[in-house]
Amino acid sequence: MIIANALCFLPDIRTAPNVKGDARISLREVFLRNSWVSLWSAGRFHPDSKRYLLTNVSIGDDEQRFSSIGAEVKVVPWQRYMLPETYPWRMAYYKLNALEWLAEHQGKSLLLEVDAFFVSSIKDLIEEAPTGLFLFDTQHRFHHPFRTKIRNLQNDLLVESQNPIHYGGESVFGEQTVLKIFTEECSRIFNSMTSQLKIFTPEQDQGDEVVLSIAADRLVNSGKITVRPINPYLNRYWTSNGFNLISTNYKFNPVSIWHLPLEKKDGLLTLYDYIQKHNDLPPLQELYYMVHLEKTEVRLIKDMILKRLRRWGLWKN
Repeated sequence: MIIANALCFLPDIRTAPNVKGDARISLREVFLRNSWVSLWSAGRFHPDSKRYLLTNVSIGDDEQRFSSIGAEVKVVPWQRYMLPETYPWRMAYYKLNALEWLAEHQGKSLLLEVDAFFVSSIKDLIEEAPTGLFLFDTQHRFHHPFRTKIRNLQNDLLVESQNPIHYGGESVFGEQTVLKIFTEECSRIFNSMTSQLKIFTPEQDQGDEVVLSIAADRLVNSGKITVRPINPYLNRYWTSNGFNLISTNYKFNPVSIWHLPLEKKDGLLTLYDYIQKHNDLPPLQELYYMVHLEKTEVRLIKDMILKRLRRWGLWKN
């Protein structure tokens, strides 16, 4: 099995969607450390897997950091799926290049966001692999604004009256045969989007999730593939004060992979330091606190103070 992250680096990029707060290190280093944690944890629970960091450019001496944990850095040029700079999520489409690279390899492949890591084995997901393509169902209701944008875009671009599920971009898992079918459809969808930029405007851009969702919907409706939710194995947790959406399935009926979009500059960097020192994950209760799935009394008091400072205009982060 292959487990891979995909990272796109562009000159002078200092911000990215869903990267909140200040960090003591560069944005490039933030993403590299996140990926290191992701691929280290994959090896911790699946030591026989082939692990890759797929990038559009060489990362130089930093390759040694990944090879030391048995992961390989592979340059996959960003030759397709490119959009003008005005599209806020344009770097996310690089993952479609990475997905095509994975589809050329035999066996099972899991493409995972760099801010997602393993806390247990996915051996039963691997057993399920022959039954279809596995994507993360965001569980957004019919009139959720993100799902509405995807539905309207599909209907306007392709002149179809469909009702796509909004799938997240944090994970794509399947066997080579289904990945090939899926990436071919993704390519067709992206070509339709870029040939009609008057319809697909920057305001409608939600990154690769748009392409994944429409491609999955069309393939299911045509009977070419089955799409199953990866949600029993992976969950996305929003850990900020302003948008705190956390299921307790990190502890009860637990998933195996935690996706933490808002911990890139915080909890995941702390976890990186811990693993570097101990070569192991911390005890689960400590890990809950570390990545802010649960909060200590000190953290709760700090959050309350910051919330009031923001309300009074005295704190902007």
